[in-house]
Amino acid sequence: MQTEAEKLKTELERRAIRERIARDNPDVPLWWINEESALGKTFAMRESVSDIVEYVQRTPMLITDDPVDEYDVECGLHCALEVE
Repeated sequence: MQTEAEKLKTELERRAIRERIARDNPDVPLWWINEESALGKTFAMRESVSDIVEYVQRTPMLITDDPVDEYDVECGLHCALEVE
């Protein structure tokens, strides 16, 4: 049986997955938004997909693990080997 902390962690992970889908593929949530609107309720008693899409659109993604996005914080240049 899951503790309350484990349940919260699981729900936060699920939300992060839904946010990532909305960021990477903005057209995917459209079907879900239309279905929630037609049904007049959200899926699985979560917040609405349109709320998640709105959040993603107004909140920049601050942390990435993409090496292309790595910059040197001291000088503002791409991180690279320094040649002496």
